Amino acid sequence: MKLTPEFESKFLSVLKAWQLMCAPLLPWKIIWASLWSVSALLYQREIGLDPFRSSMAVLIQAIVVGNASGVTFSISPDRADCSMVESVYGMNQGMVDGTVEPDRREIRRENLSIASYFVPKDREKYMIPDAAGVKLVDLPLELQCVSPIAESETMLVAGEAIRQEEYFGQPRDTEWTRKDIL
Repeated sequence: MKLTPEFESKFLSVLKAWQLMCAPLLPWKIIWASLWSVSALLYQREIGLDPFRSSMAVLIQAIVVGNASGVTFSISPDRADCSMVESVYGMNQGMVDGTVEPDRREIRRENLSIASYFVPKDREKYMIPDAAGVKLVDLPLELQCVSPIAESETMLVAGEAIRQEEYFGQPRDTEWTRKDIL
């Protein structure tokens, strides 16, 4: 089975779930129900997953607003001999929903060297928190020609994804955020 970067966007994320707490189990029921949404069912069918054998966890976590965020695949959806690290400035949401195109590096699994590097055509926007959730804003000019994470950070993230794959015994895709301490 080959998962693609679009896989996680087929399910629901709820930001500020406490706003739905008038009915305490409502956020969790809404998220679990997204396993059966039309887009999720079509995608599961496309990649050969049986929805009746699928399951979903609901994660509750604090949102860390970082300088850079991304998704790492221990096995690249495009090349089995590589991992893939995608990164954007700010919050992941813009990358996951397709609003912000990420930098994308494929890293050879055997020696953690760069196999390919895709630079987005327009690195001009990023997502930041806002009273209503998140908003898309202009990326400062001085950052528009600079990758959100350094090559050395890419190697660390890819290495961690591979380590987790070895530990859990199956490929991993992991969302991450880097928050610089000033």
